[in-house]
Amino acid sequence: MDYNTALELCKRNSYRVWPTEITCKKCKPNPPAQTHTHEFTASTELELKGDLRHNHRFAGITGEAIPVGQNHIHKLRVNTTFDIGHFHEVILRTGPGITVNPDAPPEEQVHVHFVEGETTLNGIVLHDHDVRFATLAAPNPPNMQE
Repeated sequence: MDYNTALELCKRNSYRVWPTEITCKKCKPNPPAQTHTHEFTASTELELKGDLRHNHRFAGITGEAIPVGQNHIHKLRVNTTFDIGHFHEVILRTGPGITVNPDAPPEEQVHVHFVEGETTLNGIVLHDHDVRFATLAAPNPPNMQE
């Protein structure tokens, strides 16, 4: 996909794109191009026993794409809900992008990321929670390969 096609797709999808070239010598350099993010919403796995058995919910938006070879990952950091007198932080990196509609034309392809890990330790009885979830879909960046 060429630059102008990618720029047009970004405009249609409400992504703000900054040209990376400087157009005149007196001008200040333009800010670097921004990359995409993903929304996510999930729940932790249940933890502890009896009256203390519980889970937490969380939602947020990942950081921008971090290139990894011909693919990319994202970082995320968010607090869980406050349940049974405490909350946890979810501080993780996603796996690489996974195209969910590979048979679609390239300009219509979208991808998600799988996330797996643990929350921080917290609670009157110190514990953490396992988390496993997928981000919501976003358009594939140009030249993304799995």
